[in-house]
Amino acid sequence: MPYPSVWEASDADGNGDILLQPRWEETVVTAQQRAIQTPSWKLVSQPAPDGAHWRLFDPAADPANRNDVASQHPDTVAALRTRLEAWITAHGRTKLVADAPGPPDPP
Repeated sequence: MPYPSVWEASDADGNGDILLQPRWEETVVTAQQRAIQTPSWKLVSQPAPDGAHWRLFDPAADPANRNDVASQHPDTVAALRTRLEAWITAHGRTKLVADAPGPPDPP
């Protein structure tokens, strides 16, 4: 996602505290990764310039979250995504970016 530098996005107040400029708040909030975790799975939404990428991890087998297994478990991705989107909608301050395009269809 296009993201401002810290110098561009912030100001200092009279007390020397660093503050996010209001014009950058939506960008900064939207660019944050979002995740939901159950005992068996961790689903992460990663914003990128081409849209959100959804990654699914098995924390028991892969505690470092290095092996994305989303393509092997589409039903789990869909169920966890529904729960995460409902939580985001209920809390109102955050939102997800549109999905990245999928891989091209094979010839």
